[in-house]
Amino acid sequence: MLCHRPFLYRIFYFLALLLFLFTAVLYTARHVSFKAGPETKESLSGNDGFGKAEDSFSFPLELNTAGEDELTHVKGIGPVLAERIVDYRRKRGMFRSTDELLRVKGIGPATYEKIKPFLTVEGRSE
Repeated sequence: MLCHRPFLYRIFYFLALLLFLFTAVLYTARHVSFKAGPETKESLSGNDGFGKAEDSFSFPLELNTAGEDELTHVKGIGPVLAERIVDYRRKRGMFRSTDELLRVKGIGPATYEKIKPFLTVEGRSE
């Protein structure tokens, strides 16, 4: 019986843990949407099955002309943060440099460093 062999319990729990981890990895791989990163600086256009054919943009994005939809394609910017950036631009005027993003609620130094390579102001990234 299993009661007299505690090492079998360890093997059973180890196998159950492996099965759980394998299932979690498969689930994550199928249900996670990937955002464009720095390695995709070329233009993203055309209908590749993941968006509308008219959606077209390239990195770095112009901070003063990018809309909320475009900003959400930057890794680290979600819908709420994109809305705050556009609202900030609407209320305070055009960005003079990307450093001004630090004044937007929700963007601290760590987030700024993560998103800075993907954004530019008037053709210069800072």
